[in-house]
Amino acid sequence: MENSYAVLLGSHGLLTAGPTIDYAFSATEEIEFCSELYYRAQQLGKPNILSKEEIDITISQFSTYGQKVK
Repeated sequence: MENSYAVLLGSHGLLTAGPTIDYAFSATEEIEFCSELYYRAQQLGKPNILSKEEIDITISQFSTYGQKVK
């Protein structure tokens, strides 16, 4: 796993780790949620995967989500 807290093992499933069991469990829940979203998106057609740059822009935009920007 090197510097990662999670890895998908082909034909086996998900393996997570972390500084605490709660951290590892939260990582599992988040990855399973994202996996379900991706699976459902595939049922509607080919999902449009965002590039690293597009993800960075989205994260930046959400940093002030719901807050007034001065």
